[in-house]
Amino acid sequence: MDFDLLQTPRFDGFESHGATSFDYDTNGQQVYGRQSLWGGSNDWGYRVSYGHRTGNDYRTGAGTKIPASYKSRDLFVALGWDSSQHQHFEFNYLRLDQTDLEFPGLVYDLNFLVTDGFELKYVDTAPRIGDRVDTEFWYNATRFAGDTRRSGKAFQIPNLTTLLYSPGGNSGWAVTDANGSSSGYRHEVTFGQIGDSQTSFGADLTYVTQALNDIEPLIPDVNDNNFPIPPSHSSDVGLFWEEVTPVSENFTISGGARVDFISVNADNTVAGLPTTVSDLLWVDQLQRDYVLWSLFLSGKLQLTEAWSATLGAGHGQRPPTLTELYVNQSFIGSLQRGLTALGGDPDLNPERLTQIDFGVQGNYSNARMGAHGYYSWISNMITYDLVSPAGGAGGIGGFPAAAQFVNTDRALLAGFETYAEYDLTTWLTPFGTISYIEGRDLTRDKASRIYGGSRSGVTDRPHEPLPGIPPMETRLGLRFHDAAPNPLWGVEFSSRIVNTQNRVASSLEEVRTPGFTTYDIRGYRRCQNWLFTAGIENLTDKFYREHLDYRSGRGVFRPGINYYSGVEVTY
Repeated sequence: MDFDLLQTPRFDGFESHGATSFDYDTNGQQVYGRQSLWGGSNDWGYRVSYGHRTGNDYRTGAGTKIPASYKSRDLFVALGWDSSQHQHFEFNYLRLDQTDLEFPGLVYDLNFLVTDGFELKYVDTAPRIGDRVDTEFWYNATRFAGDTRRSGKAFQIPNLTTLLYSPGGNSGWAVTDANGSSSGYRHEVTFGQIGDSQTSFGADLTYVTQALNDIEPLIPDVNDNNFPIPPSHSSDVGLFWEEVTPVSENFTISGGARVDFISVNADNTVAGLPTTVSDLLWVDQLQRDYVLWSLFLSGKLQLTEAWSATLGAGHGQRPPTLTELYVNQSFIGSLQRGLTALGGDPDLNPERLTQIDFGVQGNYSNARMGAHGYYSWISNMITYDLVSPAGGAGGIGGFPAAAQFVNTDRALLAGFETYAEYDLTTWLTPFGTISYIEGRDLTRDKASRIYGGSRSGVTDRPHEPLPGIPPMETRLGLRFHDAAPNPLWGVEFSSRIVNTQNRVASSLEEVRTPGFTTYDIRGYRRCQNWLFTAGIENLTDKFYREHLDYRSGRGVFRPGINYYSGVEVTY
């Protein structure tokens, strides 16, 4: 994915502007304030924005309290300079500073989390070679620390103090800390102009590091009380090509290819481990090297003035993540059941996916509609082997449940999205969307390399739904709005209809989730440079949970009724 940050503005002569906003949510007493400033002249610009959020525990539709408080501050600074008519520089800095974070379904709450991100971009629209050159450098670093000792954690997961090691049997606790970073560059040269045939060539480098400690201090042996992700790193050197060719006035073909040279490794000794990481993961060495490739071809056809269609096919490959390769029984929230320690496998194979996708889109003066679908064949998909199910005799390393990352030979993913809206009048627009995903593990009986046997202790079940697949979801609504081209007001009534999810990976102790329907009301009013917003979420105070919410402890349920309001003024 390629995310573009908001660029700095340019003006005919110096200008300076600002915006101040404030929002409040009643459920959880959530407060959000933001101050933004931007300005510049004809060849330079700036943006500075600071946001501050706080929230307390929220209440579900049943009136029960969910410990989910937080404090969060973020800062965004952007500076831009045009050194000439064709050469442009953009520098961005992002800072996220969070404290006192409660996660109701996870083992750990965080005392703090800090992220710093830097990016420098250079664009030349009249280079010596080609018609455009894009170059960017970036560096992002995150660190955090937390523990299990807050009162909200004891309330939400009452048995956690007995699951963690405790000499007295019910006073166990744990601490965690982690750090990670991503740095690299990307350089791309483009031949041709937008609307004509364009060819792009480029190279990039991404270097990722990470490390995590998961320590139970009450374990007497300080050489055997850590369940970490060892300090590890990945370097990825990539070469890519992309082509966009208008075959005719109504038909455009796009294609591209990429090759990646990837090397990963990890430290073999970590404080708090009784032996080397390679011994614990049953391998001779931790370094792995991959040469992966991907390509795609797609076409867009303008069928009529209102209708267009797309058709594409592609093949992509991804290496196992550092967590999937090297994690050593850390508590990481990934499976629905929660409270699961995960084990890595340095011998995991890269995933390989081949996909076709197709879509149609209609755009009339009073109606907009479209549908998009895809079908994917996946080999060596990375999934889980539940090697010590809940209720077992203590589990691996004393954990009640542990899962091992494992490749499954064959899997399928398919889905579709569709949307439509129609202007019944100049002030009333009904709308609706539907989304659906299907995932199947076709070789579920293949166990992990480390533990062997039948996967998750379940035999005679070669096929099973993949874990973590959301159910079908439908949104329907009515939008009342100002009939002017630039509406000054709008009110929206909508319903979110989520089906029961019966397609579950039961061998991983994933359970069905009942369907539910929630209703929302949202509205806004513009008045010169003022914007007022207000609404009600979960209008009927529905008591529900999403399919992927954790089932650990008392279980995680979604907020009940919530009233919110906000105001923004620009100047």
